Amino acid sequence: MSMESPQPKPVLEGREQEMFNDPEYKRLLQERSLTYLTKKDPKWFYSLYSGKVSEQGYLLDKNGKETNVLPSQSITEGLKEVTEAAKRSWEFKKSHGVSPK
Repeated sequence: MSMESPQPKPVLEGREQEMFNDPEYKRLLQERSLTYLTKKDPKWFYSLYSGKVSEQGYLLDKNGKETNVLPSQSITEGLKEVTEAAKRSWEFKKSHGVSPK
């Protein structure tokens, strides 16, 4: 019985590494995630959350209490779509100095 070794995680280099380390990208990812959640399945989302986030970026529950959940942690199916949107926004901001609307 042979056990396969886990595949190494891909190494991020250059601009992609810069993006993932940038707090602005992290902010954009959460912003895009919140937009996705409120538009894709609002009935489910608003049954659990208020649609607002705390100063630390965590979702607030329906009673306004901070949870330990970031918007991006609530996405399964559309994660690639959201990360691509955040990446495009980050690249736009880096090249133009402003966030796209």
